[in-house]
Amino acid sequence: MQAGIRRFRIALQSVLIGGTLQIVNETREEFIMRNILVTVMMLIVVALLFTSIVNNSGTGLRANIQSKGSTANSDITALQP
Repeated sequence: MQAGIRRFRIALQSVLIGGTLQIVNETREEFIMRNILVTVMMLIVVALLFTSIVNNSGTGLRANIQSKGSTANSDITALQP
């Protein structure tokens, strides 16, 4: 009975982490490697999202900062003493 519960827990963890129900009899090393793989994939997704938000051609964060900076710079240079 305990072995069946353990297999169900491992299968459930596999599904929650992104694996399939076929991963039931995995070793500790395989489990660690899969966790590392999922972590690396999540980091790649975060990096891609960050670069797409910051560097989005004309509407990204970088473009907004540059346009506001240019406006502020022209306002400052237009000040009369």
